[in-house]
Amino acid sequence: MEEVFVKKILVSDYDDTLFIDEEGIKENIKLLKKWMRKKNIVVIATGRSYYDMMKEIKKYKIPYHFLILNHGATILDKDDEILYSEAISKNTKEQLRKDLELSSAKFYFCCCHLESRVSLYANNLTKIHIEYATKEQALEKIELIRKYYSGRVRAFYLHDGIIEVVSDGCSKCLGVTWLLEYLNVDDYKMYVIGNGYTDIDMVRNYHGYCMKSAVEPLKEVATKEYDKVSTLLKEVMEQK
Repeated sequence: MEEVFVKKILVSDYDDTLFIDEEGIKENIKLLKKWMRKKNIVVIATGRSYYDMMKEIKKYKIPYHFLILNHGATILDKDDEILYSEAISKNTKEQLRKDLELSSAKFYFCCCHLESRVSLYANNLTKIHIEYATKEQALEKIELIRKYYSGRVRAFYLHDGIIEVVSDGCSKCLGVTWLLEYLNVDDYKMYVIGNGYTDIDMVRNYHGYCMKSAVEPLKEVATKEYDKVSTLLKEVMEQK
């Protein structure tokens, strides 16, 4: 890819960050369009699958250049071309089915490439979403994965007993790093913002920001807190 000069790159989480409510997303979209008119880049980094994220994009007509989906397991451009994808291995899937007790979970679904709600045995499986009855049970499964699946998969705790499992080489932070190498940008500035546990590494590594409603561990590594993404964008664009 030819070297591209980019003044500024925004990387934003979606849920409870870019989207908080109906009024907020409209204001954010207005600022995203202005940001893009200045030839800056917009990246949405989310744990959502392609199916779930595209529902939001189509509903609100959200402008963007790149999507980092499934906690970094899938990266797409605005034309839906898959730039990067990392799958959970076949052998690991079978072991996970037993150890994560999927048959007794409250709810679970799987994703692959551009599809969601697929079978655990589908090819190119990128993410397993699991809801357990309690937070304690969910955290026990995360600890099990850390102990017995190191180097194969990693798990993220979301909220309310929900965890998501992806290949060990995936995270939003690693997705951002991969995308920067792909873009081969020169003389750029990064503006990274998030709200949850899966944003911690991304915000810490890129000296980013968090929402005022963010989880405490994220606030500890963020350089500044914002009430809205639009507030951050206004502040940056007003700088000389």
